[in-house]
Amino acid sequence: MNRAHAYKAARDANREAGKDEDAGINMGLYNYPVLMAVDILINESDVVPVGRDQVQHVEVAADIAGSFNHVYGRGYRFKIPEAIVPEAEVAQTLPGLDGRKMSKSYDNTIPLFAPPPADVVASTRKELEAGQLGWGQLKDRLFHVLDEQLAPMRKRYEALMDHDSELDDLLAAGAERERKRTTRVLQQVRDEIGI
Repeated sequence: MNRAHAYKAARDANREAGKDEDAGINMGLYNYPVLMAVDILINESDVVPVGRDQVQHVEVAADIAGSFNHVYGRGYRFKIPEAIVPEAEVAQTLPGLDGRKMSKSYDNTIPLFAPPPADVVASTRKELEAGQLGWGQLKDRLFHVLDEQLAPMRKRYEALMDHDSELDDLLAAGAERERKRTTRVLQQVRDEIGI
């Protein structure tokens, strides 16, 4: 765990600040790669899509799985997970509605990011050029437009966050499915270890 990126970054920042190397570092930060490994292994994942900054967590999971399999793996063996990192070009673009790079030329923009009607842009530009509208006023207008546009999404979010919403039912059903799977894996691991 001493080689984990997040821990090393915090430790190095402490060292540069003249503090004790472990100042402010808690077990949550230190053990985070192990917690990620548990999530990966208990779900019996063989491939894990991650960003480059998360590859180390999959490597830790693979090391733990390999060690377990070597010592105990007679009846139950963990899958050795592999990280799948999107290619740089893909990872640095915002996907459009069809999965390709978002672009007006592909006609795959998300409506939130689509430009407003041309007449609004033209009239606003004229007001700015004529000095009839300042940047502060423009920001206020933009806020009101965005607030209006996002209101239905905000309302939906609030409905989903209400107690006993349909989201609660979906989460409970998913938790039950996950509990069955992870209980099976955990029992097989316990049996293999002899506890």
